[in-house]
Amino acid sequence: MRAVLHVISPLPWVGQALRKLSDDVEAAGGPGANSREGLGSSTARETMTPWTVIDHNGLEPVGGIGSHAAVWIAPGLLIALNDWRARGSLDPLTMQAPLTDWLPRLPQSLLGRTVINTRVADIRRWKELPASLGPLPWSRICQGRAEDFRAARRDASQLVRDLEAAPDNSLIELSEHLPDITEEWAILVNRGQVQASSGYCLHLPTTTAGGQSIRTVFDGASFQESRKLAAEEAARQLLTANDPGPATILMAFRASSDKPVVLEADPVWCSTPYPFGHSGLGAFAQAIADSRLSPASPSQTGNPGRGLREPSPYQPDPWMVQQFCRRYRGFKPPTHD
Repeated sequence: MRAVLHVISPLPWVGQALRKLSDDVEAAGGPGANSREGLGSSTARETMTPWTVIDHNGLEPVGGIGSHAAVWIAPGLLIALNDWRARGSLDPLTMQAPLTDWLPRLPQSLLGRTVINTRVADIRRWKELPASLGPLPWSRICQGRAEDFRAARRDASQLVRDLEAAPDNSLIELSEHLPDITEEWAILVNRGQVQASSGYCLHLPTTTAGGQSIRTVFDGASFQESRKLAAEEAARQLLTANDPGPATILMAFRASSDKPVVLEADPVWCSTPYPFGHSGLGAFAQAIADSRLSPASPSQTGNPGRGLREPSPYQPDPWMVQQFCRRYRGFKPPTHD
């Protein structure tokens, strides 16, 4: 029996990447096919399920998803879709995500920098940034983005200006800048284990003093096996102490150290399908399925055998809800699921 994965995105390449699951699994011999391509652990080889991938462009609300289907969806579209479902008295799509304070609670040895979460109301009272963040830290909405507030480096005055339209209770992540990153890796974790990994970008020096150019894995960047092993081992140690649930953990290597630092952990249901190999993509799809929680009991999922920690339902930031909830208001509410 084929599992179903709905991809709701205006970006066609997301569905194209995940649709390789159908072809690759069958080419590899169906469920249980044993391939080491792109794998971070044997667990990925055990999740070779045949998938039917269904694309939706997100221009209109999607009905008929079903209670057990996996769903890849951008957070803004999830907010809009659940608003539409609520108008038809349907249960929301409830997805798991790392806790909003997961990153700041990591030890300094894994972060390599200062990271704090702060409410907009508090930032508006600041005269200057906390000294531990440095002069020009990165700032973004925790677990999301608003159309007028992308992740960027900002000083105190620019940060306050850019937050003018934000509600007071919006949660902002502030992160000290790391100046010597050389490459970045994505580590797929699920069920308490590393499932797959992929390097995704290199920071290359340019002729401009202090300048860098970025070359991604989609541009043909290649990565060393030793870095893959180091990133996966760091992720295993992290899972022992602080399992984020099904997630893509982004890590960076720096010129000053052979040990990676953690940049962020993204919900797997909206993270980039990096070239994990066909078995790794199978594990990626399974992690998306495991991210779907039962709306009646968010501590339960329709996919048995999932993660090792109590799941945390995704709670969209108030600023994102304010911006995205009305997207499908022009459509009639659903009459059935």
